[in-house]
Amino acid sequence: MELCIIRFLNVRLLAITIILLLVISGCGYNPERDKDCKDCHLRGADLSGANLIDADLSGADLTGADLTGADLSEANLVSANLRGANLWDANLSGVIANKNDDFRRRFPENY
Repeated sequence: MELCIIRFLNVRLLAITIILLLVISGCGYNPERDKDCKDCHLRGADLSGANLIDADLSGADLTGADLTGADLSEANLVSANLRGANLWDANLSGVIANKNDDFRRRFPENY
C-alpha cells in the first residue's frame, strides 16, 4: 500500500514539474498568443500568414524565416536580421527599421 502512494506522488511531482517547465519556457514563440518577441532567435521559423501587426521584433534573428503572407504592418524590425527570410506577399507597410538595417536595404520603396 505504501509503495503505491509513493509511486503516485512521484508521478504527480513529475507531471507538475513538466507543466511548470513548459509554462516557464513559453513552449516557443506563438504570434497568436504574444506578438512581441524582442531579441528572439527565430531562425528558420514558419511564420507564414502570421498576424504580426504592431509586433516588436526588434533585434530578432529571423534568418531564413518564412514570413510568406505575414502581416508585418507597423512592426518594429529595428536591428532584426532578415537575411534569407522569405517575405513574399508580406504586408510591410509602416515597418519601423533603422537606416542601416537589412530591411531598409532590401525594401527601399517602403521609405
